[in-house]
Amino acid sequence: MVYREQQRMCPLCMAPMSASVLSVSDERVDIDLCDGCGGAYFDFYDGAPGHLARIVGGRSERADSAASHNHGAIGLCPVCEVVLSPHSDLEGVYRCDQCFGVFATPDGLRVLAETFIASPPPEKSLLKEFSDWLVDHLWERK
Repeated sequence: MVYREQQRMCPLCMAPMSASVLSVSDERVDIDLCDGCGGAYFDFYDGAPGHLARIVGGRSERADSAASHNHGAIGLCPVCEVVLSPHSDLEGVYRCDQCFGVFATPDGLRVLAETFIASPPPEKSLLKEFSDWLVDHLWERK
């Protein structure tokens, strides 16, 4: 199975992005990392960008290359090819208004990782809680 039909281009430095596989909560997540500037693109279904930025961590340390020469100009969404919108509160974080993907510059990755504190995983999944509740209430009626 082919993950992508076309290679995605970085909206910051226009270099090709490479797919990188992360393990998030025992699930495989494919994100795009730019080898040129160190930026990262997350599809909306990949998970919480702050959590992904913490996992990516030191993989994106190339902020001194093309990103510094670009003077903050941002290009098109690597998926939809529409202009990305800057996040209103997070410097270096951009969102696609069409596919809801998120692109973060290396500085944006640091901001995301610092801003969003990881919450501890629930002791029980919501499905397990509901099934336990359902069983308890069904048995009470008999």
